[in-house]
Parts: sequence; structure tokens; C-alpha cells
Amino acid sequence: MGTTRMSGIAANGVVNPDCHIHGLTNMHIAGTSIFPTGGWADPTLTAVALALRPAARLRG
Repeated sequence: MGTTRMSGIAANGVVNPDCHIHGLTNMHIAGTSIFPTGGWADPTLTAVALALRPAARLRG
């Protein structure tokens, strides 16, 4: 967790809020690595919600 952080600015993170990797075309990350840090609770539902975000964008 926390190795490919999400940020609207490429200098501050690896992916944008749509889970699209900055500077690459057609590549997304949908997993717990985009979390800013590990938490104390089970991250499964949050990971699923983050996976649905790029899926909805790619479907549209």
C-alpha cells in the first residue's frame, strides 16, 4: 500500500483521481497501492470502490 499514490499533479503522485497513470496512455492501476498509507481496517471495500472508478470511465 502507498507505493503508487493518487494525486491530481504528476509531481505528487503516480495516478490521477481516475486511477490513470500520469504520462502513460491507456494504463490504469486499480488496487491498494494507490492508498496513501495502510490503515487499521480491512481495505477490501475501498479497493473495490477504487476499481469501479476506472472501470466506469473505460466503459463510458
